[in-house]
Amino acid sequence: MTINIGVEYGVIYTLTGPDGTVAVFNDSTSPNYVGILSPESSGLDSAEVREDAQDTTEGDGGIHGDFYYGRRPVILQGTVIASGRTDRAQKIDKIRRASNAMRGDAILSWTPSAGSMPVRLKLRRQQPLRFTKGWVKDFMIPMVSAKAFIESASEEAIGGTTNGAVETIPATVENKAGAFAEPWATLNPVNIQFVSDGLVISNPVAAEHETDALKANTPFSGLGLASWIIPRGIEMKLRRKGWKAATFDPGDADIRLEKAGVAGGTQKANFSTKWPSAMAELAYGGPTDLWGQTWTKADLENSKFGPRIAGSAGSESGTLEIDRVLMKLYYDAPPVNAANSGDAPAYPKFKIERLGGTLLNPEIKNVTTGKTLKLNISYSGAYIIVDFENKTVVDDTGANHYDAVDFVNSTWWALEPLNEPQYVNVYVGGNTSQLYTVYYRHAWV
Repeated sequence: MTINIGVEYGVIYTLTGPDGTVAVFNDSTSPNYVGILSPESSGLDSAEVREDAQDTTEGDGGIHGDFYYGRRPVILQGTVIASGRTDRAQKIDKIRRASNAMRGDAILSWTPSAGSMPVRLKLRRQQPLRFTKGWVKDFMIPMVSAKAFIESASEEAIGGTTNGAVETIPATVENKAGAFAEPWATLNPVNIQFVSDGLVISNPVAAEHETDALKANTPFSGLGLASWIIPRGIEMKLRRKGWKAATFDPGDADIRLEKAGVAGGTQKANFSTKWPSAMAELAYGGPTDLWGQTWTKADLENSKFGPRIAGSAGSESGTLEIDRVLMKLYYDAPPVNAANSGDAPAYPKFKIERLGGTLLNPEIKNVTTGKTLKLNISYSGAYIIVDFENKTVVDDTGANHYDAVDFVNSTWWALEPLNEPQYVNVYVGGNTSQLYTVYYRHAWV
């Protein structure tokens, strides 16, 4: 879309002051109508607001020098159109209040004839407001834009779901033969679905032998996994027991995940931690560990998905026992598409809502460019808002959390003016789901 830098004849312009006062130009039907603008003497990048009328924006950048984020000089010049003395005074007062933007932004909005998208410009008053002539008052409002670019008047608001986690327990259990034919006994899933119920799966294992692989088929089917999930990590919690041998404690021999009944990926056996003489739980994998494999929703819901577990004895025989196997899937939603159709950077604002538990250490990432903002925060309120334009972090009570920004590993990034979609996502620590919404305005130089 082309943005016109001069005021167009017949286009309606609205100036809204920091206190909410509205002045409308070129629309006599509006209750906030104050007069008409002169296309010949009004405009953006106006020389009247520069340090010298001979300066150009290319050479001087208005009053702030030639740099990309230099402010755009603006002048609104025209005539007050009034029906009488009282009406004229009211309209002059409305112009004064709408342009009273020395300590807060005024907003100039209009719809260019070259495009259907309404646009806006944040303004600050740079020089005194001027009224001239007698009965028919002319005015000149000299201002500078608070940004070097124009934005769309309405915000885009798109949202996504961040991470979540679900747990499941074995549906079936089976033996997979090993080199020493040391099978597990009493293969009833109920034996490893409940903690401390007196039911275990056991395996008497000879000295210097390994057990057969115990395959716990724990598909995530029936748990309502959304079609869009992106697996982020898989964790197994194994509650097990061994014995105290004279020379060597029993331990892991082989722990891997099977995809559709076939083992692969990373070996997770923990050879340094032995199976204790009293029941205790040990975790394998975690929130960001996919066990060296790629996973789809179909893989995770397959009836033959699950861990294979084999233990080993040292120099003395004994019995290994398993009380419970618990599988947890950590997942992310897919990134959302935030397409900046302009030719200038657009700074987003994220509202991250807490659905349960604690909102923990969110990372806000532009997946396309790889730029990330990280927060070190644990918040149990309703939401936090991270504003990339104003570089603020506030919660639903208005409290400031700017000190939560990880300044070493973060950047306040923008949606770049790319021809292709940019994907953004929020990664939140912990096990609870979160919702977020990203607000942004398209931007043009």
